[in-house]
Amino acid sequence: MFEEIEERAIRNIDRVKNLTSLYDSSKTPGQGRKSVQDTDVLRAAVVMLHASLEDVIRSFTKELLPNADQVVLNNVPLKGTDKASRAEKFFLGALVNHKGKTVDQLIKESVDDYLNQISFNDTTEIITRLKNISINYSDEGINILPSINLMIKRRHNIVHQADANANHKRGSYHATSINKEMLDKWIKDTNTFIIKVLELSRIRH
Repeated sequence: MFEEIEERAIRNIDRVKNLTSLYDSSKTPGQGRKSVQDTDVLRAAVVMLHASLEDVIRSFTKELLPNADQVVLNNVPLKGTDKASRAEKFFLGALVNHKGKTVDQLIKESVDDYLNQISFNDTTEIITRLKNISINYSDEGINILPSINLMIKRRHNIVHQADANANHKRGSYHATSINKEMLDKWIKDTNTFIIKVLELSRIRH
């Protein structure tokens, strides 16, 4: 399980780096300020980087959350129930569609269904979800969580606002400025975080 998650993480980070390479190969020597269209490949890389991080967290959680204690599992709604309802509230009739399944099967399916519908919106949420599966991450000594939080926030602006520049005015671009140096740091810090999570998962499990 750990090897498969690690291999996929490496592959996905390489895809992000490939996007930055495409940006490098498209640069024209002596060219001035890059246009929004020129830097859109970097925005695509931010989205892919966040997806790579989410894939790692979601994969570990899918594997390990079904074995969590009752208190943690109480936050997961039963598969097939109204997602707007509280996780702990469902009618007995909701179990009809699950006849013949073992309790273990139903827990796993409910966890998978739940995780397929959520996103990880900041590092506080990520760290909490890792704790729920007994992976206790500490940022002490490396201090990369603020950088990753900026990446996640930027991804949100790209996906939901087309990276709109809130300070847009005459002479400035309508999209928020982005550069490769910024992205390189986010890639490095995200990769460091993933490696540490992988190490912690092997220790704990």
